[in-house]
Amino acid sequence: MNRSGTQACPICERAAKLVEHHIEGRSISSDYVAWICPICHDDVHAGDLIIEGIYQTTNGIELIWRREEDQPIVADGAQTYQY
Repeated sequence: MNRSGTQACPICERAAKLVEHHIEGRSISSDYVAWICPICHDDVHAGDLIIEGIYQTTNGIELIWRREEDQPIVADGAQTYQY
């Protein structure tokens, strides 16, 4: 985060004040919260973006997402990252 309180969105990389998106309903667990920009948050709620989860990958812990028209990225049986 920089002095203005903005941070790069993990989806679009825009610098913005990120908002909390609950991946699984209204869970209060941080395992199911993604911090994304307001524009991407609106796209998720409009159904244009699908957040598949937060996963441990070979690049570290990553937010995995896709556009609605794309095929699912995460294989069946993949395990979300547990903090």
